[in-house]
Amino acid sequence: MTKEQINEFSYRITNANSGQMIVVLYDMELVYIEEALSLQEDKEKFVTKLRQAQKVHQELMNTVSYEEAPVVALDVMALYLFVNKKLVESIVKRKNIELEAAMKVLKDLRVGFEAHAKLDQSQPLMQNSHQVYAGLTYGKGYLNESYDVMAQQSRGFKA
Repeated sequence: MTKEQINEFSYRITNANSGQMIVVLYDMELVYIEEALSLQEDKEKFVTKLRQAQKVHQELMNTVSYEEAPVVALDVMALYLFVNKKLVESIVKRKNIELEAAMKVLKDLRVGFEAHAKLDQSQPLMQNSHQVYAGLTYGKGYLNESYDVMAQQSRGFKA
C-alpha cells in the first residue's frame, strides 16, 4: 500500500461512522488482494499481502450482526466464508486460487454496504481526532491537507 493510500485510509477511518467504516474495510481488503495479485512472482510478498487482506477480512467477519436481520447475516457470513476460504487456499498453496472470484464477491457486497452507509446518519466513531483542513495550501497539480496542532491539544483518549 502506498503512503498516499495509507494517508487516505487514515483520514477516512478518523471521519467514518459505523456504516462508512465497513466500506473502508472493503476498500482496504481489495487493495491488499490487488497488490498480492500483482506480486504473484514473489511468493513471500504475495503471501504477506494476502495475510494482510485476511486480517482486514476477519474484521469484516466480526462486524456481522445476527440480531437485526439473522437471515441476511447468515447469507453475508456464507459469502465471507467463501472469500476467507479462497484467501486461505491461496496462502497455503502460495498461488492464486480463484482470488478474482473472491474480489467479485467483495465488490458486490461493497456496493450494498456503500448504499447502506449513505443512509447511516450516525456520528463518526472517533470523536476526538484531528480536524483536517483542505485547501489551505496548494501546489501545481495537488491539494495539501493539514491539521491545526495547537487546536488539538486535548486530542486522544478521555478518561
